[in-house]
Amino acid sequence: MTERDSAGKVTIQLPPLPLELRAAFVRFYEDALNNSEPNASAFDEVAFSYFDEKGGDPGSVDQFFNAFTPLWNHRLARGECGPASAIWAWALRPALAWESNRRGRLHKGTAFYFAAMTAILAGDMDAGYVYATGR
Repeated sequence: MTERDSAGKVTIQLPPLPLELRAAFVRFYEDALNNSEPNASAFDEVAFSYFDEKGGDPGSVDQFFNAFTPLWNHRLARGECGPASAIWAWALRPALAWESNRRGRLHKGTAFYFAAMTAILAGDMDAGYVYATGR
């Protein structure tokens, strides 16, 4: 849910998350909403720890990816398909790196679905197809 407070500041309600992961998402959202580059290494460290603990549970991995949807909705509501699409590339980045480093697999269907839908909404059917096939 996206709202503006009395000063016009955007507030977005995050879904329930474990405390450390929530803190990483709060920092990510603050940077993203202030048009600053989020700290990928700090975020990835928390994401890797979460995947180490919960990566075998598809529902928990969905919980991670679902935490990006409020920002995605905010960007789409503003007609910002490019920045909305970039969210999913950023969300997939630590998951793909974790898989590469840990030689494990994560359920990434949620992220690929939203990435594909964003590409299709932006009129890029080729990218939508690539994401829809999970490549």
